[in-house]
Amino acid sequence: VTHNRFTASFKQIPADCLKGFHIHRGSHTPPHDNDGMPWDVVFARISELQHDVIINPEILHKNEVPEVIGFCNRMLNRPR
Repeated sequence: VTHNRFTASFKQIPADCLKGFHIHRGSHTPPHDNDGMPWDVVFARISELQHDVIINPEILHKNEVPEVIGFCNRMLNRPR
């Protein structure tokens, strides 16, 4: 899904450079809690940003959009 330095690399990006996020797994399939991507890290960082961002559910089938939007909402609303 990503190489093992993702979290460290992601933390090095200055907050003001984070403008948009493409949310998907490999092959543009919907994300899941246990798909190997550290979504908790990604969404914790998104939640900390002090500016608006774009969250793009980048998937192949439009019928999967509600599932991905639900996933994003759940992740953004998790207690931190």
